[in-house]
Amino acid sequence: MTKKSQNTFWFIFVMSILLFGIGMIIWTVKKSVSVPVHESNNYMLTYQTTDMTINEILKLQKMFDKHYTIELKNVKELKLPAKYQNVYAKRSLQNPIELKDGNNSFSYSITQKDGNVVPTAQVDFLLTRPHTRVDD
Repeated sequence: MTKKSQNTFWFIFVMSILLFGIGMIIWTVKKSVSVPVHESNNYMLTYQTTDMTINEILKLQKMFDKHYTIELKNVKELKLPAKYQNVYAKRSLQNPIELKDGNNSFSYSITQKDGNVVPTAQVDFLLTRPHTRVDD
């Protein structure tokens, strides 16, 4: 191999590595821009509102839990196998409820800790799918 062809080889090699790197950067940016951002709606609030008022929310939740119990009736809870459970979660999650194709219904009761039912309670439920808000 002559000196000139060796220089040409290294020039082409370095340029191809640079072009490949630039191409991967462009591909990464295009892929990340094309994926939509799904906002969290925990506590039926936006992420920003939840973040600003989380201490108040948790305090009110603790007060509510001290006095009342919400029980869903006529539902079948799914018991997830251990490999599908998030053992590293910072807060415990309830088991998901089985829903079938078509119409689903359930009832609930709100009781005080002393056992008295609260018949006039107003409750809002939000049925969601994990990782998306498309059908909320």
